Amino acid sequence: MSDKENTLDDFIKNLDELNKKNTVKIFVPSAGKKLGFNLFSVTQHKELLKSIFEGYSGIIRSSIIYNDIINTNCHDDYTFTLADRAFILTQLRKESISSKYTVDGINYDLSDLPEPEFKFTPTQDIEYKGIKVTVTIPSFERDDVISKKLVTEINNIPEDKQDEETLTTVLSYEIIKFIEKISIDDNIFSFSSNNLFESKQIINSLPLKLNNMIIEAISDFRVEDEKNITFSDGTIVEIDASFLSDD
Repeated sequence: MSDKENTLDDFIKNLDELNKKNTVKIFVPSAGKKLGFNLFSVTQHKELLKSIFEGYSGIIRSSIIYNDIINTNCHDDYTFTLADRAFILTQLRKESISSKYTVDGINYDLSDLPEPEFKFTPTQDIEYKGIKVTVTIPSFERDDVISKKLVTEINNIPEDKQDEETLTTVLSYEIIKFIEKISIDDNIFSFSSNNLFESKQIINSLPLKLNNMIIEAISDFRVEDEKNITFSDGTIVEIDASFLSDD
């Protein structure tokens, strides 16, 4: 038994060493340069597949898993932002599985995606009637903190109200995720330094016009982000839990 265990340990060790050598260089938008990444593993794929069966919370949890995969697989200690995720994942999938991507029975090739162009403004200030809001593309760390809180809230919503309340809850936390701080004269409320309950109260107290301006800024980022994962016919690569399936 001991010999078999040692042989298995040695075999797994050899696999780990081979996996470390099986790497790819991928351009990281927020870094402006290429970083080294390990390819996807079977364990990572299985974790994503499990989230498919978790309803609304599974959709949110899959984004947490993808953040963790990128952080774990990257060779460098780097602070990624949401501006990095979609492009990195399309390139990792192409190298780990296949460039073939199927939508509604139509086959696409991830290599046919446009040359990446990143017109992101990492941080911008929005002002309305003496209120200044600093909107920032969130880091993975910030995204994870809010997504985990969001999963908890969604799981606490009664089943008969899931469809109705989940959408409004997701929207509130999406806005919180992108706000760095809100200033009124010398009075500053930092969203990273305060708990999410307090941040949610602040958001609910904002003028509707200002709230809509924040949503518009977030939407502008999403549009620019999607351009790099959109095929020539307008089909957008969907980064969901089934993205790593080769079918």
